[in-house]
Amino acid sequence: MRNNQIDPYLYPDTPVLRNKLGIKDSELLAAAEVDMACKAIHSITMFPIEGNYDFSHYCEFHKRIFGEIYDWAGEPRTVLIEKHEAALGYMSIEYASPNNIKSEAEAILQKMKLENWEALNPDSLATAVSKYMASLWKVHPFRDGNTRTTITFICQYFESIGIHMDKVLFEQNAGYMRTALVAASAVYNDIDLSKTEYLLKIVDDSIKRGMSAHKDNPPPTQAPTQVCPHPKPLSQKNLDDKPSVLEAIRGNDEQLKVAYGPKKSKVSGKAKSKRNDER
Repeated sequence: MRNNQIDPYLYPDTPVLRNKLGIKDSELLAAAEVDMACKAIHSITMFPIEGNYDFSHYCEFHKRIFGEIYDWAGEPRTVLIEKHEAALGYMSIEYASPNNIKSEAEAILQKMKLENWEALNPDSLATAVSKYMASLWKVHPFRDGNTRTTITFICQYFESIGIHMDKVLFEQNAGYMRTALVAASAVYNDIDLSKTEYLLKIVDDSIKRGMSAHKDNPPPTQAPTQVCPHPKPLSQKNLDDKPSVLEAIRGNDEQLKVAYGPKKSKVSGKAKSKRNDER
């Protein structure tokens, strides 16, 4: 939202979210938020938030992550929101209206908990996890902090049922991850513009890495030491200069090989084509 007069979450004299720190500079607030939220997320990794994985439990995650920054942490937003996404030609995702936030989120979480996860093969598992992650994210229950809350909540849920995910992969590719969620959620009343393959790719890698690490190594005895990175600007390419997911969403799908993560082993052109088709 841009109009401070109709958005009670913003300071009246600047388009910055009201915060407990009294910061009215957007860049300073972003830096403080990343630092404080990441410390909270790492704490949750070591000491999971107990609950039934229902909507109130989901809200508790947001409160725990952002409670030192915002008074409204853990409370569903009361305003409509739009976020003009460069990856969608500056269209916004159609987020849930305030009156429907709780009911939509509860319906998604109920279906997620009723899913027969043990019966899914590896390919189906990644597809299902991606679907629930994107669906919950699309509700966007909170005025800010939805991506970090959703990923942390989803990872803990699957950890609780024996499906381990590599959360560091999401942290290290924060910009890619959010853009992939945008791409997967671009479904409108009159048209479906969604592209799920980017989210599916990183979720699949996260599950494979997480399950492998859990099998080969004992659980950590202390919190991870790395700091969550600031999300990269959507137009910025990765350090190895591979095409970004933004470029792929804009229509250059055939140029996207891998937009994040480890370098691929060398394979033939035919094998590359087949693997790309399977993503």
